[in-house]
Amino acid sequence: MKVINATDLVDEVRMVKSEEELKLHREAAYLHEMSYNLAKKAIRPGRTVAEVMAEIRYAQLLAGSEEQQFGISFGQPGSGHYSQSSWGNTFIRRTFKEGDIVNLLIESSAAGGYWYDLRRFLCIGKVPEELQEAHDILKESRSIMAKNLKPGTVPGVALDASDQVLKSKGCPPEGRVGGHGQGLDLVERPLIHRDEPAKLEAGMVLSLHPTAQTKRAMSSMADTYVITDSGAVPVYKNLFDDDEIAVIG
Repeated sequence: MKVINATDLVDEVRMVKSEEELKLHREAAYLHEMSYNLAKKAIRPGRTVAEVMAEIRYAQLLAGSEEQQFGISFGQPGSGHYSQSSWGNTFIRRTFKEGDIVNLLIESSAAGGYWYDLRRFLCIGKVPEELQEAHDILKESRSIMAKNLKPGTVPGVALDASDQVLKSKGCPPEGRVGGHGQGLDLVERPLIHRDEPAKLEAGMVLSLHPTAQTKRAMSSMADTYVITDSGAVPVYKNLFDDDEIAVIG
């Protein structure tokens, strides 16, 4: 018996999504819009991360979600931050406090099994100037990355363009992959990485999650996009446009 490695063939079939699959990704986006709006109300002084996660998970289950994943890091500006995720057994007893910066990650699949990737920063009270500075740089680098994710190019071109923005602002280049494909798996090919050989095609769905690290702060965001002839565009613009640092509590 001859065994053939068909990984590249299978990846090629999976990477370009059908209209039905794109519809299911949009359903996942609606789920995350609901979840983010809930998180803005649920995260407040005196509550624990576990309480917030339980509230969001329950709402997602009622909405038909098949798998729910969350990560929340939080703490005061200039100090070490606490971190808790739904895939571990860590339980942080320290409650949210006035002045906390909250880094929220929601990665869940909707009914049908397709994913969305959402990361946002929130502040309980005033947004620190240094965080806003990093966030503005992040948005610029993300925009450049998306515009350069065009059919016929390799993802490394977009990563290089984004890194040029970061370095021009005094930030280090991206320290991890700038994003990755999504579908029935949370992480699929193509990767937004210089070693990714697959050329982009219209209809590919990718999560973009660049990071901007200044000398004083760090900001990161994540959203899910679809490749078009003009570059990567958000799967769901309403959620994508809600991309400022939210003031809550």
